[in-house]
Formats: sequence, structure tokens, C-alpha cells
Amino acid sequence: MNIRIMNTHKMLVVLFLPLYIASINGYEHKARSTQSRSAYLSSLVISGAVGAITGASIRYAEQRWITNESPAELFLIFLGWAIESEVRNDIIAILQKNMDEYSLSHKKALMFKIAWLTSWLFYLT
Repeated sequence: MNIRIMNTHKMLVVLFLPLYIASINGYEHKARSTQSRSAYLSSLVISGAVGAITGASIRYAEQRWITNESPAELFLIFLGWAIESEVRNDIIAILQKNMDEYSLSHKKALMFKIAWLTSWLFYLT
């Protein structure tokens, strides 16, 4: 009788252990996918805001101070874009450093690309 109960117990463990492990892995997968989504979302929001501010500020400066397209003003346009690119990348790098310090998940390469893209979008619109 004892052997029979013991075998039944082992059989139940063998049957339900993979289901239990699968449920744990599913929970871990769900937690990882939530972290991944939050990393993408935080990267998109922060870098999009930086790109929008820098692109719109360059557009505003060009509309305000450049009236005709003389060679000196074209030089100022190119200089403004060179400075904007450096400032935008420096701001993103500082934000990434802060996010690392506070253990916030983010996608580093995506942040630079999104900031660049939104900067152009806000400049052109």
C-alpha cells in the first residue's frame, strides 16, 4: 500500500512539474516583456521630447533671424544644425547616464535615432 501511494505521488509530480515550470517561465516571460515595453516607451518619450525641442528651436531661430539666403546666412544655417546635433546628442547621453544611475531601463541606440528623427520632423513641419 505504501509503495502504491508513493508511486502515485511520483507520477503526479512527473505530470504536473512541467506545467508548474511552464507557468513560472510564462510569468518570467511576461515580466520581461513588460520591462522591454517600458524600456522602449521610456526611450521613445524622452528622446522624442528632446528631438522635438531641438528641431523646433532651430526652425524658430531660422524663421526669426534669417531673412534671405546669403552665403553668410547659409553658413549660419549649417552651423546651427551642427550645433543642434551636438547639443541633442549630449542631452541624450546625459539622460542615458541619469537613467542608468536610477536603474531605469532604456534602449540606447533607439534614443539617438528617435531624437534625430523627431528633430527633423519638427524642423520640417
